[in-house]
Amino acid sequence: MRRSPLRTTFALAAAALAVVACDRSPSGLDSEVEIAEIIIAERGTRNAVAYSHHDHWHGVLRLELGDAAEYTIYFLDEPMGVADHSLPDSSLWIELPSQGGYALQGVVEDGAVATWTGGAGDGRLSALSEGGTHVSFVVLKGGTTIYQAPPLGLAVTP
Repeated sequence: MRRSPLRTTFALAAAALAVVACDRSPSGLDSEVEIAEIIIAERGTRNAVAYSHHDHWHGVLRLELGDAAEYTIYFLDEPMGVADHSLPDSSLWIELPSQGGYALQGVVEDGAVATWTGGAGDGRLSALSEGGTHVSFVVLKGGTTIYQAPPLGLAVTP
């Protein structure tokens, strides 16, 4: 049985679409960023202050009362090994794409201690009062949460 030219063209187009849909590159139809870990670095230096490791953090955010610090936020697209507790090599760090509806939210548990303001890949932490609290980082695509880091400790000292 022979296929008509129209059916053959349709079958080839469907096959090509399926290949593109499986493509994980930014130019493919499915370009959602995979996030496994998060790294908080001093803005402009790439000096890591803290990084997540599965369900906990290595490091803590520390500020003196009245100070503010600016950070760049990086991510790993593959989880670190369970027994691997060292800082991931910076060549593995990725940033959220500027397009595609991605946003990073930093939420300070006790807003009387500090505030977080920022964009998709950076932020500013301002110390308002002495004390300890946690900061939670959430990555959204559109209005959907695609990643949530464990709460990160924050200490504000006099």
